Amino acid sequence: MLSASHFRDRVFRSQSAACNTSLFSHSHSRPGKYKPWDDDCMQKALQAVKLDGASVRKAAMEYGVPRSTLGDRVSGRVTHGILSGPPKYLSEEDEDELVRFILGCASVGYPKTRKEILSLVQTQVEKPISHGWWDSFCKRHPNLTFRTPAPLSIARATAVDEDAIGRYFDLLERTLEDNGLLEKPCQIFNMDETGMPLSPQSPKCVFTRGEKNPVNIDGGDKAQITVVACVSAAGYCIPPMVIWDRKKLSLELTAGEVPGTFYGLSDKGWMDQELFDACLSCHFLRYAPPTRPLL
Repeated sequence: MLSASHFRDRVFRSQSAACNTSLFSHSHSRPGKYKPWDDDCMQKALQAVKLDGASVRKAAMEYGVPRSTLGDRVSGRVTHGILSGPPKYLSEEDEDELVRFILGCASVGYPKTRKEILSLVQTQVEKPISHGWWDSFCKRHPNLTFRTPAPLSIARATAVDEDAIGRYFDLLERTLEDNGLLEKPCQIFNMDETGMPLSPQSPKCVFTRGEKNPVNIDGGDKAQITVVACVSAAGYCIPPMVIWDRKKLSLELTAGEVPGTFYGLSDKGWMDQELFDACLSCHFLRYAPPTRPLL
């Protein structure tokens, strides 16, 4: 068994006695302007003026369309058939392709922000994109929604697949049976770590509506504080391990600690092989029950 002196400068034990614990943007937008007339009626009114010689006033009254709107089309100031509102910089085919690209990136863990999407669209058009285009784009594609993704390291994203998970549970079942642990919850422990990033929260990204677990794969190189918890199937808790992103441990970092907390230090607050070995040999075995085997 490795001794505490082996990890002399990287791990520290709490000075308080340990005790066991049982486990028990809302945005405002202007209302849209909808034309209160029918396209067919406007077309008939135009024909009445241009082909039959009717006055704009008479044709507007007969077909129930605004006189000024009809006048704009008769004079050529407005071309009939052109939609009002923010311009559609992309064709329907291009927009559909853009949506497939956005959702495709999100599905593999690399979602796009609003800013990234607008920058991409801007490279495909000559005129600057108006502020209203994005809102109109989202209305045309209601399957898109904003979510704040959870960060996921590349190592975790590439290490787990359906086959690996199946093999894990097969091995777990055999191990429990071979060691007679199926009905011994006091000897079965689960250890897990949670990283709390020190950098600002990930920006909101675009996902398909209804996505349950949106993630954003990163390089896993951002600083964080890591907390390692270990609990038996019977509810017996080993005091936690906390890993800080620094070279030295100051006393103020231990304020409000759980009695018996074990501390580790690393450059960016991540668990590594040496700290994991220290956690098992110098901390877990110190508080684990003496009965063997332990899983």
